[in-house]
Amino acid sequence: DGYFHLVWVWRESPDASSNHDLSYARSKDLISWETSTGKSLILPITLETCEIIDPVPQKGGMINGNTKIGFDHQGRVTISYHKNDANNYTQPWTARLENGIWKKYQITNWPWHWDFSGGGTLTFAISLGRVTKENDGNLTQTFSHIKFGNGTWSINPENLNATGKLQRETIPPSLLKVEGTFPGLGVQILEDSGHNNITDTRYILRWETLSSNRDEPRPPPYPTPSILRVYTIKIVYTDF
Repeated sequence: DGYFHLVWVWRESPDASSNHDLSYARSKDLISWETSTGKSLILPITLETCEIIDPVPQKGGMINGNTKIGFDHQGRVTISYHKNDANNYTQPWTARLENGIWKKYQITNWPWHWDFSGGGTLTFAISLGRVTKENDGNLTQTFSHIKFGNGTWSINPENLNATGKLQRETIPPSLLKVEGTFPGLGVQILEDSGHNNITDTRYILRWETLSSNRDEPRPPPYPTPSILRVYTIKIVYTDF
């Protein structure tokens, strides 16, 4: 749409639970920045001067690295993230810019609370993809949950709720099997985030590592380096 869109959260300390205030800015040249309504922002952008999409408080269930920018069927900006609901359950939400106002929609009603805190790299119990307009005009969104599985939602274009789970295979199960023999190795997958001219085709990176260990050093022995591979994936839609 001619803009670079930027979304971030503020954090008071190394403690991951101190994230707060989902914020937004946009730019056409990465030099001059403005709010969603075109109001100029003076650099550096601060908590006092930025545009806040959702004033999620500290310990409110929001984390950096899980805020995703997408676009709906009308090309409107969407921001997906998670926070705790009134029952303290951690839910995915999507905010959409509608007539100059950020409207926030709860996607699901998961009865589960993700209690995260501390420093270092966390293993995400919940992961969200961006809202995506498919070739047929429908909206979808990928997700992963430690309790409720993973997959792709069909998204209602009006209220951005998840209306069902699509049966689609984007990554062959064979690629998720660990090849290495070192104890604790796991498969890491990174999917592309762009678009290409080949219909229903994606690219992924695959490699194997130990878990993040909250960024703490590990004692030897160490696994040998794994092979980093690029795969071309043909997306297969089996049922709606």
